[in-house]
Amino acid sequence: MSNNPYQSSDASTSGSIGLNPNNFDASKKVNAPSIALMIYGVISCLFAIMSVGSAALHMAGMNPFTQGQEEDMDQLKQQAGAEAAQMMDLMKSITNASNGPVGLASGVITLLVSIATVVAGSRMKILTGYTLALVTSALACVPCTSGCCCIGLPIGIWSIIVLVDPNVKAAFRA
Repeated sequence: MSNNPYQSSDASTSGSIGLNPNNFDASKKVNAPSIALMIYGVISCLFAIMSVGSAALHMAGMNPFTQGQEEDMDQLKQQAGAEAAQMMDLMKSITNASNGPVGLASGVITLLVSIATVVAGSRMKILTGYTLALVTSALACVPCTSGCCCIGLPIGIWSIIVLVDPNVKAAFRA
């Protein structure tokens, strides 16, 4: 064995898993989708934080956006007939529920899934946490689990395709 630090090492003589050519190939395959998954998770986190903040402000009665909506609905209700006014009251109660406690719960769930997605992407990049990466990739495909489903679907599908590759699966197990 030579002491030359610039000499290429043979994977069969090296005890390190990182120098295995199969792991290197898998690492290259997961690199881009794992980064995309992390970016998607961060963007989704930002949307979730805005959703939680908006719902909290609405529940406290301090959200200017929903206050304007309520004023517009009240004006329309005055112009409408009795049957339409009942329908407007129903719409207002549904809007209050979806902007308040339901919106808060949805935002918190989205935030938790988004954080898990960022963690899964970072673990996927270093070829650990196969199950977490696969589950969060599948969740990225579901529109209701994130704030930006337009990019979640293709990134989730891409990540799943890479993760089910036999070489990548083997590298996660190594």
